[in-house]
Amino acid sequence: MRTPRILIISHDATRTGAPILLLNLYEVLKEKFEVEFLLKHGGVLQSHFSNTAKTYTVAYNKKKKTVIGKSVNKLFDKTTQSIAKIPWSSYQLVISNTITNGDILPLVKRYYKGKIISYVHELEIATKTFTSKTNLQAVLKYSDAFCVPSAAVQQHLHNNLKVNAGKIYLLPYYINKKVNKQVKVENPFIHIGGVGTADWRKGIDIFIAAAAYFIRTYPGTAVHFTWLGIPNNNIMLEKLQYEARLAGISNQLSFVKETNQVEEVYNTLDILLLTSREDPYPLVVLEAANFKMPTICFKNTGGANEFVAGSGAGKTVEYLNFTQVANAIQAYAANRDVLKKDGQLAYNYFKEQHMNKAAILQQFQDLFSKYTNP
Repeated sequence: MRTPRILIISHDATRTGAPILLLNLYEVLKEKFEVEFLLKHGGVLQSHFSNTAKTYTVAYNKKKKTVIGKSVNKLFDKTTQSIAKIPWSSYQLVISNTITNGDILPLVKRYYKGKIISYVHELEIATKTFTSKTNLQAVLKYSDAFCVPSAAVQQHLHNNLKVNAGKIYLLPYYINKKVNKQVKVENPFIHIGGVGTADWRKGIDIFIAAAAYFIRTYPGTAVHFTWLGIPNNNIMLEKLQYEARLAGISNQLSFVKETNQVEEVYNTLDILLLTSREDPYPLVVLEAANFKMPTICFKNTGGANEFVAGSGAGKTVEYLNFTQVANAIQAYAANRDVLKKDGQLAYNYFKEQHMNKAAILQQFQDLFSKYTNP
């Protein structure tokens, strides 16, 4: 019997959550499917995609403002040509990763007559930020079903975007990387970590404010805060260090640039402080759990609440309530046994939900059968 073929469309190949999780999903699907990729844009992981499976890329015309230039672009439309060359009739299913592919889905449907499932990772603000109303409507129009990583995203699709609840399916993230938290001499301080892009959604400014509040509220507690994920942009780093100096906490707050060696940082951390304003189901929470760390996060800001509730480990506090954040950190600092117990609970739940390849594959196979069988 012929192995079913799937094409997965990725919006880019950057070292961010969606592309990384997509490569992880490939590790699940390759057990039963032949998988190929279409990259809408490149990035540092592009070679990783190409080395993993057959990978196509969307070609774009260079923008030309002259009348002649525009006519040439229209006559030799590189985007259309690159899409047309893909063997669309050979695929039984197309997965569009993220809600941001509405600009090319109409073109895909010109050549592909099968079903499209969109794997959506975005909540309200990300949807408004990363796609236009026109492109969003295209995603809603051309997607036959939707996969989501969390109930938070499911509610966003149903309540805000009016997607039929019967077309939305939970598909857990798969993490294929086993790690061993290094045995080290216990630090005389509690090490609090924040991880992610230094932007508004991830709340790096909130992280700095929470660190300053804790240090002032519990001056006798030995603690250090570190944010991992600063872009290789010296002025950004200088701005953050300037803010730490103004707050008087430079000695207890560090910033680490983006790196491939994230395990080295995770191995030094005790608690993940997730200060995201909006996060559908944060990869960093799963990575922290893999290193046996509990998470402190805000209520009603995304899927991290679901992980904390499901694992029975970590703390969920009111949004921007720095008193509750500080008290949660202090509770762990005062009782290392509870910190260790919650770290183990987080790991157990992570392993059960996100390292169970067979269960995730079965969920996808059921979905595949539903949308490909006549």
